[in-house]
Amino acid sequence: MFVAVTCINVLYLKVHSRQHIRQRPELAAGYRRLIRGYLFWGNLPWIVMGVGLELGGLSSIFSFFRPRDGNPFVLAFFLVVIELWILGFWWLFFARGAEFLVEHPGVFRGLRAAQPSFAYTIVSASPAELLAFSSCGSQIFQCSPNDA
Repeated sequence: MFVAVTCINVLYLKVHSRQHIRQRPELAAGYRRLIRGYLFWGNLPWIVMGVGLELGGLSSIFSFFRPRDGNPFVLAFFLVVIELWILGFWWLFFARGAEFLVEHPGVFRGLRAAQPSFAYTIVSASPAELLAFSSCGSQIFQCSPNDA
């Protein structure tokens, strides 16, 4: 299901990039590269998760909330996600990724400028979401005294 959602997002990005490609056809290869990259890198964690569920002996998706159990597929999933964060940071700040996104507008732009209040809400909620995610992460990785 996660793969399907990522593919729907890619289809959405492809449809919305067509307007920009019509205006500046020389950017078509860049949009194509960006969309293919999003399709590959966006699905990679879900493919690792699916392989783990099918071949790794995991009972359910909730097994991924317990990496301290040491299942190699769960650990591989977390490793892939962390590597994607590192690669994304590197691409954005050191490999001209930010400039690439500026040169190829409209793909990750969000909502139109006519509706800024919702976009501002999303941006202002991001630190809170980050805090909530980090709190959950600390609970997932927390070990009890009996685990030692």
